[in-house]
Amino acid sequence: LARLIASLLKQMGLLRRGQLVVAKKSDLLGTYSNHVARNTSRVIQSALGGVLFIDEAYSLLQGEAELGREAINVIVDLCYAHKDDLVVILAGYNDAMAALLGANAGLASRFPHKFHFADYSVGELVQIATLML
Repeated sequence: LARLIASLLKQMGLLRRGQLVVAKKSDLLGTYSNHVARNTSRVIQSALGGVLFIDEAYSLLQGEAELGREAINVIVDLCYAHKDDLVVILAGYNDAMAALLGANAGLASRFPHKFHFADYSVGELVQIATLML
């Protein structure tokens, strides 16, 4: 879905490059605390002109929560600094994402649009599996 959004926004002239950059927690944090700002900035810089998709974004607050908070602060700052040249999509489970957005007031204000996708039913999963066979 994120790839489709990037393509559509590019076709509409809203993105200058239209590339999709997919990132996860390990891409943003790194091994040591002094890596967080550098890694997060590097990922965001690579997405400028396109879409940054952060999968399982709620995981930033799990485990090394302080490092995750630092990454969130960098994301908030750079989203604002590049608001006309970057689309950021955060993905994750509803309750966990609500906790993530509640952990930083700036983060919540940078992501005013939220979309919920219902879970597949058992019947839909059977149809998908049948199509894959």
